Amino acid sequence: MKNILFTLLLLTLGFSIIHASAFTKNVQHRDTKVRITSQKPLTTGSNTFILNITKDSKVLKDTNVRVKAFMPAMPGSTYHVYRWSRK
Repeated sequence: MKNILFTLLLLTLGFSIIHASAFTKNVQHRDTKVRITSQKPLTTGSNTFILNITKDSKVLKDTNVRVKAFMPAMPGSTYHVYRWSRK
């Protein structure tokens, strides 16, 4: 009985780690929608974001995009800001 319970617990834990929820956020301003996604949960280190920008349900192409990511100052840490511009 102990072995069966341990096996089920191990399988449940393994399944939850494999299928950890990724980051998804939908933002809307008037008729423009932005979907921000990441293939893995946000963690310390390098995180990659994918931006899908639509206006009137059509994907925008050949558009200049500026992104600003920041982390507020914490005790023992300074304010961090990163800016990117892409076309």
